[in-house]
Amino acid sequence: MLNVILLILSLVIVYFSFQLTVGNGMNRLIIGIVLILSIFTYPLTFTFIIEIKPEMDSVGFLILSHLILLLSGIIEVVLGVFTKNKLNKTIK
Repeated sequence: MLNVILLILSLVIVYFSFQLTVGNGMNRLIIGIVLILSIFTYPLTFTFIIEIKPEMDSVGFLILSHLILLLSGIIEVVLGVFTKNKLNKTIK
């Protein structure tokens, strides 16, 4: 159950990070850097997971969830570099 929660949480974070930064390059860069830096929380979450569920399967899912966050952070930074600062909206 904890494994599923970890994966769903990482996918929800990725979804909202992509959804909330549409069309704004600077916000994408900031969110991307924060997502890349979020992998430094691995030692803290590792000890937390080992205390709750001391199985190697849960450690694998923890690594997978941090890998998802890292890859999405890299994608956000790349998109932030190639996105214009503000999205021009025309109102009729």
